[in-house]
Amino acid sequence: MAATRPLCLICEAIEGKYKCPRCNEYTCSVACSREHRDNHPDVEAADTTARSSTMSNSAQSFLAPSEQSNSTTANVELNSVADMPEYQDLVQRYPVLKQLLWDIAVATDPPVSDGHGGGLSNVGLPGPRPAYRKNNQPWTKDVGMEHGLDALQQAKHSPTAARDAIREFCDLVSMFKSRKKDEDDFRKQLLQADAKIISRLMKEEDAA
Repeated sequence: MAATRPLCLICEAIEGKYKCPRCNEYTCSVACSREHRDNHPDVEAADTTARSSTMSNSAQSFLAPSEQSNSTTANVELNSVADMPEYQDLVQRYPVLKQLLWDIAVATDPPVSDGHGGGLSNVGLPGPRPAYRKNNQPWTKDVGMEHGLDALQQAKHSPTAARDAIREFCDLVSMFKSRKKDEDDFRKQLLQADAKIISRLMKEEDAA
């Protein structure tokens, strides 16, 4: 019998599906996950590096598809997220979301003129532009990703609807990854069970 997860931390009525990467507590839905996120206790300063690493991994998953064109898996994940009913709901509630994602992706692209980093120059995100410590550094994929992360942070801290739109999209990506991992784990369990059954049948056949 498969082990059950604890009940949702928020509603306490449904089995949890999505694990919070910060505290490992479970929630059952987008709404509950968002409420948990918004009321999550502040983490210690020592966790800053870990959060930055998590943000970088998340950004590489959905912010710069042009930089990941060689990764079939990444493209499949992007398409899968776009096909989720929750994503369609987000787009309906936040019409600005698609443009935001496009602007953030553009921020990771190399400049078209002088060959130096500065992909945010054409990004239409609200609020002040972030200041870079190395404005004239040659463009690389890492520099492009840094610009994309800055654009993401800019959107997440905007006083407009962009903030809620991008934060909910980040939650959705995290949920997709959690759901995909659960499905992969379940498939592995099925394969292991099938392998045991086949092995036992082969032994019985040899003994007959």
